[in-house]
Amino acid sequence: MSRDIHFLNHTSFVLEYDSYFLLLDPWPSESLAFESWKPNPPCFLNENLLSAFINASKSKAGIVISHGHDDHCDDSFLKKISPSTNVFYPSYKSKGSLRRLHGNGLDKVTEINSLDFVNFGPFSMSTFIIKEHSHDDAVFIIKTDQYV
Repeated sequence: MSRDIHFLNHTSFVLEYDSYFLLLDPWPSESLAFESWKPNPPCFLNENLLSAFINASKSKAGIVISHGHDDHCDDSFLKKISPSTNVFYPSYKSKGSLRRLHGNGLDKVTEINSLDFVNFGPFSMSTFIIKEHSHDDAVFIIKTDQYV
């Protein structure tokens, strides 16, 4: 039984719990965000290797996207992901970023309402949108039987 948190870069992590994986806010490519930012540090996993791993893991790998900024939602990478991959995204009032995910070929997007919980394998996830800060940014709460 493996239960690890793997740092990839910037805000990208992989949560591993037994045979399930959650990729958080992927930005593994060298694509620029906001026309000038580069991933720092660069992702230690090649984006092709990471996408192949996610795709080979089938129903035991999911992706969490906290919001639609380029440094959390890498179009170049997401286009390489199988349409059947589970993607979890906050239920924002504005649906622009949701359309962006669908535009990248991701068909299995689950919107999570603020403070509702959605289960994926051993992970239970919720979101919280701090409307005083932004209507298009959220905190993700991810818990298992051993950690939050």
